[in-house]
Amino acid sequence: MRRTLEFCSWKANWWETQITQRESSLQPDDPLAGGLKAYAHQQAALEREIARKWAFKWRGTRNRAIPIVSAVMGDGWVVHDDGEEMSIDDLANDLIELELDDEAVGSDCED
Repeated sequence: MRRTLEFCSWKANWWETQITQRESSLQPDDPLAGGLKAYAHQQAALEREIARKWAFKWRGTRNRAIPIVSAVMGDGWVVHDDGEEMSIDDLANDLIELELDDEAVGSDCED
């Protein structure tokens, strides 16, 4: 998910660089220039909004995974990127569903 959020950020920045790409070939009062600028601003805002919504949706899962990742891989692997902490009540209200195949369940698991 981290890479997805990074891509959204990169894409938003890319759209913002597109705003100035055609300024030299178009007159400032040209309606096409205004439309291209508006579209690029809209696309950049859309990418940022998508990233914000996905970060919020995945926050519970990420916060639940932090202790596991930290225990297995070490603290250096834990990335805190949204700056928002969840309360125990927030965690209790989130459900995580797992669907396991018969092959995925090992012999050390109880039926």
